[in-house]
Amino acid sequence: MVLTGAPVLAAVRRRRVRRRLDGGRPAPPPRATGTLPWRGAWANRRGEAAVRREVPTLVELLRVGISAGLTPVEALSVVAHSGLRASARRFEAVRSSIELGLPLREALTPLGAGTLAPLVGLLTSADDLGTPIDEALARLGGEARADLRRQAEARARTVPVRLLFPLVLLVLPAFGLLAIVPSLLAGFGG
Repeated sequence: MVLTGAPVLAAVRRRRVRRRLDGGRPAPPPRATGTLPWRGAWANRRGEAAVRREVPTLVELLRVGISAGLTPVEALSVVAHSGLRASARRFEAVRSSIELGLPLREALTPLGAGTLAPLVGLLTSADDLGTPIDEALARLGGEARADLRRQAEARARTVPVRLLFPLVLLVLPAFGLLAIVPSLLAGFGG
């Protein structure tokens, strides 16, 4: 029993030491052993794909909010409370950072890489320079919709190739067993 409890006690001790070194913040949970190494990257790609699908709606929400007289920070708060799942979580973090006193540029920095980079650049330049961004948001929304359309067309072009394998491996052998083999057996039997 002592041998099985020793690793657990060592892990608890390490966590306490890390918590003291981090200033009382709880340590992140330990990574489970046996997980696939590419799982984190795969989940990250799925999250980016979900945000990419939401970008046109996100841009339109921002555009409507800003054209209604909201500041970019208030419009981001509206987006954070919208029904968009992937991007709403990210903008909720931005909104809470702004409430804690960070300037908009620093609050948007974590979103600066990836799918939201053009939108982040537009919002930070509008905040720094005070330029109107309604037309730029309209152009960005159109580009995002066109990008989604191109991706959907590219996926649609791969469908016939992906359907070829089930056709050859499943449908044609079943057709042979149900239509050709009985007639051959009837011909040889008669």
